[in-house]
Amino acid sequence: MKHDLWNIVETTTEPTTPAWSKKNALALFFIRESYGPAGFDLIEKISMAKIAWDTFAEKSKSSADPDSGMENGRFNQHVSLEKHIREGEWDAANQLISSSPDAMTAQISIFGSTALHIAIFEGHMNIVEELVKIMSEENLKIKDTDNFTVLGYCATVGNIQMAKCIIGKSRTLLSIGNGIFDLIPVVLALTYNPNRTEMARYLYSETPLEDLMPRNGINGAMFITRAIYSKALDMALDLLESYPELAIALDCNGRSPVEVLAGMSFAHRSGNRLVYWKQWIYNSICIPSAHDTNQIPISVQKSEMEKCSQARNIGSARGSVWNLLKFLEIDQIYELKLLHHQSKKLLLRMCQVLQGLKSQQLEKGKVIEAMIKAVKEGRVEFVTEILKACPDLAWCAEISSGRDLFKFAVLHRQDDVFRLLCRSPAKNPKFAMSDGDRNTILHIAAMFEPSARRNTVPGAAFLMQREVQWYKEVESIVPPSTLECTNTNGKRPQELFTESHKELVKEGEKWMKGTASSCTVVAALIVTIMFAAAITVPGGNKQETGLPTFLNEKVFMVFIISDALSLLSASTSLLMFLGILTSRYAEEDFLKSLPKKMIVGLSTLILSIATMMITFCASLSIILPGKSRVVIPIICLASVPVTLFTWMQFHLLIDMVISTYGSRIINKKARYGS
Repeated sequence: MKHDLWNIVETTTEPTTPAWSKKNALALFFIRESYGPAGFDLIEKISMAKIAWDTFAEKSKSSADPDSGMENGRFNQHVSLEKHIREGEWDAANQLISSSPDAMTAQISIFGSTALHIAIFEGHMNIVEELVKIMSEENLKIKDTDNFTVLGYCATVGNIQMAKCIIGKSRTLLSIGNGIFDLIPVVLALTYNPNRTEMARYLYSETPLEDLMPRNGINGAMFITRAIYSKALDMALDLLESYPELAIALDCNGRSPVEVLAGMSFAHRSGNRLVYWKQWIYNSICIPSAHDTNQIPISVQKSEMEKCSQARNIGSARGSVWNLLKFLEIDQIYELKLLHHQSKKLLLRMCQVLQGLKSQQLEKGKVIEAMIKAVKEGRVEFVTEILKACPDLAWCAEISSGRDLFKFAVLHRQDDVFRLLCRSPAKNPKFAMSDGDRNTILHIAAMFEPSARRNTVPGAAFLMQREVQWYKEVESIVPPSTLECTNTNGKRPQELFTESHKELVKEGEKWMKGTASSCTVVAALIVTIMFAAAITVPGGNKQETGLPTFLNEKVFMVFIISDALSLLSASTSLLMFLGILTSRYAEEDFLKSLPKKMIVGLSTLILSIATMMITFCASLSIILPGKSRVVIPIICLASVPVTLFTWMQFHLLIDMVISTYGSRIINKKARYGS
């Protein structure tokens, strides 16, 4: 009935439509699954669901069949019991259980679920309580065909009250594995409810820590990796304090906690780029000592934000400033910094474990993979702490490609990480070494990795500029002989750079010309308007002398000066953009020539727009003296679109200036041989 198949077993004829055949096959499958393997021989050769249904109906009316081992009416009884449990009808279900007590522990669904399994899944708390009362502790350990206990079901659905009810009857279920990996309930809770950790926290407070020991299987490693995924870093740290060796233990996916932590962007400050005002709030936040995750008793933990909401301290902010900060999403920023605080403590604890380990242990614990991943993604905090604990890891390399950390930092354009690595004694030897394809570090700098921080630069042209900057910087620190080295494809670094950046050069040219064309239109329009305004001054000219009528007014002088500045700056901007449109677009031009023209063009365009607004305001003041009630609203309304344009272009201008004149990618002290 649930799948709209009842008409199949009531039909008296055999339709021949494809739709009927499909429904007949589905109904036949359900009938076979419901009756179980014991009755398969009975309907093996039956092709119509109606005949199979009638066969079983007759069988249920007869006495017990010694061949199948099925009791009279057992099939119908299980179907009815499952229906009542799913619909929350305890009285009807209880009558069936009372008449046949074995039905309480029978696997009554097609997936082998018992009545209690079904009640948990459907969320019927009253039925769960009643069934737990009358079931023995041994019966509570019954698993379904997927190897899940009733407490495993509670962990997956996240119902704490049901879990408390079951644990009150049988605590041994906390230690029984579930599923194909034999995961205990506390691990299941983190696996199936990664965004809600309340169930996991409760089960962790009840579960014997011995169940999470490394020698007891993968549950310990699974718990820590899933806790990291779920941002429950305090629980991960608590378990790691008891069993430090879990830092390099592997979970069911073959990943260790240290490797998982390396890849979590939310856990590191470098993985969360904040706008300037959020960055100011972040820097001002002080995490109270109460948030020391070593001092938080897990057994009584609630959400970190609930537990410590009264302990927040942001510098000396008080009163209206505090309200303003709350308005500026301070709760989220506070939670982010708290997460970073916990992540650092977890990382430091892992580093203590790594100290003194042999290379085979580090490799087996996926520490090298963790370092490579952290370098690729720019997790400079992670790399810093790991190298402090194990300085020799600066020499590690990926087995498959032969590339070391220096090459990965260059390939993925991670300047902070590369500057850090350049402090290592491994710097000079690594600069002179090549990978499995005989690519030197300069060859790597010549390659274009599309995923390498595209969102940090304003447009394809400045991405190309960044690529040229990287190549030039790496070129300045490698041995001179590297410039002529060829890889397995016979390419020198400069040849490889030209080949790999062909498309980016085209994209950069298209972006630069498109931007210049748009700004040229605006600049030309301003030039036209300002020139016309200079000729037809407000108030006109005196007929006797030809001089402006309001020549001696102070506001008129403001009008003339701002008009002249706007005209000159717009003309300069127009010339710069025309220069961009007619420039060549070689690789070297993206380094300084084209960006400088774009910066000058945008700067003067913004200046011309600002002075044009001043000219407009001065003109209104001259034409409508003493009419401030009219002049001020008009000025405000007219300023909105111009201000929006200026603001958007100003951000682009700032990004361009930083990209062109910002700090060096590589520190001068990183020169080869220094």
